[in-house]
Amino acid sequence: MSWNGLIGLAAAAALLLFSAPGIAKDKGRQIDVPARQDRGERANVRHARIALYYSPVGGVLRSKGVDKVTSPHPGIYCIKPTRNLDTSKFIASVSVDWFESDGADVMAQWAGLAVNCPDIYKWFQVRTYELDLRDGSYPNPSDRVGFTFIVP
Repeated sequence: MSWNGLIGLAAAAALLLFSAPGIAKDKGRQIDVPARQDRGERANVRHARIALYYSPVGGVLRSKGVDKVTSPHPGIYCIKPTRNLDTSKFIASVSVDWFESDGADVMAQWAGLAVNCPDIYKWFQVRTYELDLRDGSYPNPSDRVGFTFIVP
């Protein structure tokens, strides 16, 4: 088998593994998004469709265009927009917020398809990790990472 065939087979196996029915159906924990009228700290981002400022301690601190945030598994955050969008057609950006994170060896990334969320075409997914650089371990999913998430 060629390298291209092996890579394709590995990608298909990973997609099948991470999109198994039991993964997406686990409701996990719900993270409250303050109601519009209660949101004194509405995100002031004029040119963004969606913006989210998340803290592992305080939850959603500021947001724009966000209806719901859930965390079905440690280090996985599902973000549902208020508008009915095909999220697979958008490009998002995520960045670690070091002040809100617990530790310095952390990272956050946007997942192009929200395979761990209720609907891969209606939700965005962010994954957060922490590293232990002392022992050279691989990144571990973590709920101790603060981040900002923006969809222009």
